[in-house]
Amino acid sequence: EVARMKHRSGAIKPISLCAALIVLLGCPGDLTPPYYYGDWVNDDPDTRYIARIVIGPEDRDTVIVNAYGACDPEPCDWEAVNGWFSGGSPNGYDVVAHYDNVGQTVKRVDLSMLLDRYAGLLTVHEHYSFYDSERPDESLDETFHRAD
Repeated sequence: EVARMKHRSGAIKPISLCAALIVLLGCPGDLTPPYYYGDWVNDDPDTRYIARIVIGPEDRDTVIVNAYGACDPEPCDWEAVNGWFSGGSPNGYDVVAHYDNVGQTVKRVDLSMLLDRYAGLLTVHEHYSFYDSERPDESLDETFHRAD
């Protein structure tokens, strides 16, 4: 419906309820990096891809992303790389990171992460490119929850 808001002149101006909520709560797509910070664990304990992701601060537009591959008996540390906070990029994801030369078979892994702050879930789109030119690229989405 329509809410009313006072203008500086004192006149009451009608605004939409949606606009009022954005003013009060902020835009849902406007997630600053701190919402992403933390230790994230894959919802699928039997994943063959990424078991865990740790995201931390670097600077205003950059985060540190440390992914752990699903190895046995413990996850493999892929090492920390810089990720970029895109603030709502055209592909719909907010944090993007890239890994090169992961293990002996994976040439590149592109990670695009989107946080559902209200559900407390991090969706990670993973795209894998392989050294073996006969092996097709793989893409998948996995969901993570906070470990902390």
